[in-house]
Amino acid sequence: MVRRGMGRGPSLLAVASSSVPERHLIAVEPSTRPAMHAVMVEAVEAAGGTVVPIEQASALIFADPTAADAFPNIIGAGSGVEWIQLPYAGIETFQHHLDHDHTWTCGKGVYAPPVAEWIMAALLTAFRDIPRYVRASSWPEQDGKNLLGAKLTVLGGGGITESFMELIGPWGCDVTVVRRSTDPVPGAARTLTTDRLHEAVADADAVIVALALTDETRNIVDAETLAAMRRDAVKKLYDEAQQKTARLEVEYGELEEQNKKLLERAQE
Repeated sequence: MVRRGMGRGPSLLAVASSSVPERHLIAVEPSTRPAMHAVMVEAVEAAGGTVVPIEQASALIFADPTAADAFPNIIGAGSGVEWIQLPYAGIETFQHHLDHDHTWTCGKGVYAPPVAEWIMAALLTAFRDIPRYVRASSWPEQDGKNLLGAKLTVLGGGGITESFMELIGPWGCDVTVVRRSTDPVPGAARTLTTDRLHEAVADADAVIVALALTDETRNIVDAETLAAMRRDAVKKLYDEAQQKTARLEVEYGELEEQNKKLLERAQE
C-alpha cells in the first residue's frame, strides 16, 4: 500500500503513512511456553521487527500451539492487529477462530525438511527392525529387509512429500503419491487421486501419511485401507502388538501374585 503511494505523489503517501499501522510492531503471545516464546521473539528482532504488547501491535505471532483457547482474550486486546501467524503447519485447533477480519498464515513448509528426515529414520528403523536389535542381549536371528528399491506409497503431495522425495531419491524406491489431483510430484513414479487409494497401497512395502489433518483427510486410513494392504505389510505390527500384550499379561499376573502375598502377610 505504501509502495503504491510512493509512485503516485506525496499526498497519497502522506495518507498511507497516517492510516496504515506500523507493520514492524509485532506481538508474540502468549508466553506460556518460555523457550518457544524466546525463540520467536529472537526471530522477530533478527528480522528487523519490534516486539510490543498486543495493544500496540499490527501483527500477532501466536507462540503456543497448545493454548488456542487463550486466543480470544489475546486478540480481544489487539484492535490494531491485521495479520496473525500461527505456530505450526497444522491449524486444527484454531479452525473455530478463523475469520475474515485478519490475514492468517501458518508454518506450512517450515517443518517439511525435518519431518521428511524423520520419515527416513522411521522407515530405516522399521525395515531394519532396529528396536529388536537394540534390545537384544545376544546375536539374534537375522531379520529386516532392504529399503533400497522398496515400493512406497505416500499420502499427500505437499511440502513434506517434496522434501521426502529429495531424500529418498538415491535409494531407488518406486514411489506412488496419492493426492487430490494428478499433478505429478517430482521423483515419484506415479501420482494417483484419492479415489484410487486402495489400489495405491495394495502392493506397497510401506505407506507414509503426509497429510494435513482436516475433515477430508480424517480417518483416510481406515479398516478398508488396511485390508487393502499386503498382509506382510501389517503382520509385523500385529505380531509386535501380540507380543507386547503377552508381556503385559505376564507382568500383570506377577503383580497380582505379589499383591496377594502382601495381603496375606498383612493379615497374619
